[in-house]
Amino acid sequence: MQKRVFSREFKLDLIRQITSGQKRYSEVCREYAIAESILSRWLREYRERGESAFLPKESEKMTREYLERKRAWDRSYYKRHKIKRQAAAAERKYRLYEYLQRIKAQARCKYCDENHPAVLQFHHRDPKEKEFDVSTFVYHQKGGLKKLEAEIAKCDILCANCHLKHHYDNDQRRLRGLVESVIDQIEEAEQMSIPTEEEEIAHTVYNNYIPESSDYLTEALSDEMEP
Repeated sequence: MQKRVFSREFKLDLIRQITSGQKRYSEVCREYAIAESILSRWLREYRERGESAFLPKESEKMTREYLERKRAWDRSYYKRHKIKRQAAAAERKYRLYEYLQRIKAQARCKYCDENHPAVLQFHHRDPKEKEFDVSTFVYHQKGGLKKLEAEIAKCDILCANCHLKHHYDNDQRRLRGLVESVIDQIEEAEQMSIPTEEEEIAHTVYNNYIPESSDYLTEALSDEMEP
């Protein structure tokens, strides 16, 4: 089968019909018997290069004029499709929100059996495994449903009251452990810094606090030598 060759004008005409909303993507594919992968490639090139699309790339230099033209086209494309993207984002957010509400509607607090969805929260059993906060996932849209499901699997469901109590108790224990550890380190350092009697005598002699022939030094050394 002979490979079909499409002129630049033909490609531009089809892409303009799609971007202007005159025809749908699937409609163009059926009408002209063009594979979706080919049309998608044309559309991507048009978005990247604007009206200079489908020209030999060797003849196109990355001049300031070209970059300005490309940025202008990108801004225009963003404005034309802004509402559509916002609507799609809102729809994704709503689907994730509904998913969380369905889970809460069938759940109870692990500690007190509270079951009102408004007060139920997701508590990570092991903080080290936590990748993100489930409650803010929907608002910030950090990923898709599978990512959310994987994070929920790491959690227990607690009511807000029990959740706060749990963290309060853990924080108190952790703080006490930290303080006790610091105190132990200080006491250990103080014990290590107390000099022995031999070290005190040597330090005194070295700094000429008392003469080497004094009775105090002789007495102290004789005490050290006695069994």
